Amino acid sequence: MSEASMLSMETLSDWIQRGGWVMAPILLCSLLVVAISLERLLVLGLWEWGFTARVRRVRARLLSGTPVDWEVRALPPSLRPVMTAVRENWSRSRARLEEAMLFAAHGVKRRLEAHLTTLSVISQVAPLLGLLGTVLGMVRAFLAVQQGGGEVNPSALAGGIWEALLTTVFGLVVAIPAYLAWHGFERLIATRLEAVEELMETWITLHGEQDHASKHPPG
Repeated sequence: MSEASMLSMETLSDWIQRGGWVMAPILLCSLLVVAISLERLLVLGLWEWGFTARVRRVRARLLSGTPVDWEVRALPPSLRPVMTAVRENWSRSRARLEEAMLFAAHGVKRRLEAHLTTLSVISQVAPLLGLLGTVLGMVRAFLAVQQGGGEVNPSALAGGIWEALLTTVFGLVVAIPAYLAWHGFERLIATRLEAVEELMETWITLHGEQDHASKHPPG
């Protein structure tokens, strides 16, 4: 490791120590942001790869009469419970089918949005923690001035102020990526849920076009 890198790490460690106890929850928030972002990227980006395209492809094949077994395999993993609900309730009334699909779709939505609330909360709490640390640091700095009999050492006062501002800097450094990650995942999930809604509407339409009491799901 180069001398410059070692100096940078030492400086960062020193800044964290100077920030006081407020730095602990801020650092915890940063770890949560990294962990949640990686987990959502793995789930939404790899495990659920091509979610919207796959759902819309299934919808097109449903309309063309492709066998149901293909639909189950082609659907993204998180959406398969909706297909199961359709197959199990196809011979029932439209109201019962809609209820079963909505219940299953709610579970899909919950799985897709897992942990996103935590990212949203962190994006709002981290700056407040930083501000709290700064206020506490300013209080300590001016308390030191008072205890010194009002004699102000500009250098010492400036040092106390910049140390106090460190927590605000770290809070914003954590909050900005947390907000961007939350907003990005929200937009991605909204697009996927629109595709799911289109697929559900297709099932309802096909259900109403045939004698569902005597036929299986389309395909």
